Amino acid sequence: MGLFGRRSTSRLPADVQQMLERYGRWAFDPQHSGIDVATIGHEALQRPILEAYAEGLEAVAEATNRLANAFIEEVLPVGGWPIYGAYKLIDDIADGVKSTPTATVMEAGLQFLRERGVPWNTHLSPYEKRFWISHHPGGARDWIPWPDPPDPGLGPHELGADEVRHIATTRRADGVFNLIHARHGDEGFQAVITSADSDSEFVWYTEPSLYDLYLQVGGALCTPPHWSDEDLARFIPQPAMNLA
Repeated sequence: MGLFGRRSTSRLPADVQQMLERYGRWAFDPQHSGIDVATIGHEALQRPILEAYAEGLEAVAEATNRLANAFIEEVLPVGGWPIYGAYKLIDDIADGVKSTPTATVMEAGLQFLRERGVPWNTHLSPYEKRFWISHHPGGARDWIPWPDPPDPGLGPHELGADEVRHIATTRRADGVFNLIHARHGDEGFQAVITSADSDSEFVWYTEPSLYDLYLQVGGALCTPPHWSDEDLARFIPQPAMNLA
């Protein structure tokens, strides 16, 4: 039966926590984690599930439950990246297996993301969103509650006709910076994006008031970018992610 016997729920390797932390960090961001998945050594954990496919889906469910129960016993109390890695390791190899043990591990993995400030609208898959909504009546509102928007009477500072103001800088995955400017033109207030490696510009939003423009831009950014001015920072609803 490979790593797990039919009666065993906790024959995990001694370094399982370190292994699952590395797997979790890699699974969350394979491109930028700096981790070579071939060096993690997680294959032995997944092997009983892979072998069970030869016996049918019921055997796959049984093997998955044994692994999930082992994680609940030895990894769930630790939490952190290891429990997120446990969830991803199961999900990546036993797609579609639905049971109480696997749901427990998945819930713990998603709670880890929530506690670290991972935003709902940029990092969760449709499958993860459906799972969360099915287990939490408030749905997205229960993820990281959005605060009420700033009082319109408290700014932002006025923008004169034809004035352009640098309000944010974002950094793309390829390391190139994008500059976001607010511009007061004939058509209203615009958020314009220009790239540090290009002269072209993209009109992102056009709103009738500067307040509405900041509200749109802050909500779209969701979490603090590389830099933002003090006015815009008040319109950004979510905290920065903490993925240490």
